[in-house]
Amino acid sequence: MLALHIGYAKAATTFLQRRAFPHLPGVHYVGRNYTESGAAGEPMRWVSDLVFADRIDIAAIADDLSRGMAAGDTVSLVSHENLWRPYEEARTLDRLRELAARFDAARIIVSIRRQPDIILSRRVHDRGIIEGGSMEAALDFAGTTSCRWPQCTHERKGLQRLRKSRCSCRAAGLKSINVPFYDYAALRQRLGGALGEDNVHILVSEGLLGNTGEELGLLTSFLGTPPPPAALLEQIAGARENIRRGQDLYGETERDFLESGKRQEVADFFSASNRALDASLPQDLAAYGYY
Repeated sequence: MLALHIGYAKAATTFLQRRAFPHLPGVHYVGRNYTESGAAGEPMRWVSDLVFADRIDIAAIADDLSRGMAAGDTVSLVSHENLWRPYEEARTLDRLRELAARFDAARIIVSIRRQPDIILSRRVHDRGIIEGGSMEAALDFAGTTSCRWPQCTHERKGLQRLRKSRCSCRAAGLKSINVPFYDYAALRQRLGGALGEDNVHILVSEGLLGNTGEELGLLTSFLGTPPPPAALLEQIAGARENIRRGQDLYGETERDFLESGKRQEVADFFSASNRALDASLPQDLAAYGYY
């Protein structure tokens, strides 16, 4: 079986990729790339090619993802925070469906986080790339922004291939945030329509960090793998990744978000859809402040 963790970025993805996924029993964790660097003289190929590459070979990707499973492994698990982006979404969905059809079964995992928090984290990250503009200017409530990663990437890395980037955000001096992209209920419905509702799992990052055993138990039940062992839960208890990097920038951005009234506007924007999503999940989104 193939399992694809498709994001969201800034929703405990690093925590999952480092602390949880590689250690789940019965899981062959592929990671973020589907060939290792230098294999057969080729550079490693990123899973996010499914989203951003204009030409891909689905059959070759499926073959690579199937390799390396050990005895007892029943699931090949892939995780990349950019496997779902506001860019060529219809094409991405078609490719995910085609890839899934090459396995006896396929599952989609979507990790979520309260929208005001994930958007704040996104904005802090973006300000490390392009400083310009306010939070109010960055928020695109109409949902027209379609950034092509990794073209919208860190200017200070100094990589030659990025210096000639044609990214529209860079030209404008502002990285926009597509707000409707974070409608989790709409995404679940869309993925469920393409791959089957029972094949889509919502992983709540607040639950993962606050009640790790229960949240990972729901995940392993969804995957049909053994429950997470107590030793693993003890090992990752209290572990955190990427906690408020750059405190000054975080605090400044958070004040802008609050004082402009945009944080509350974002919360209100998603209140109804989060309530609808909550009705279909075993987790309690209300308890985690989603509405």
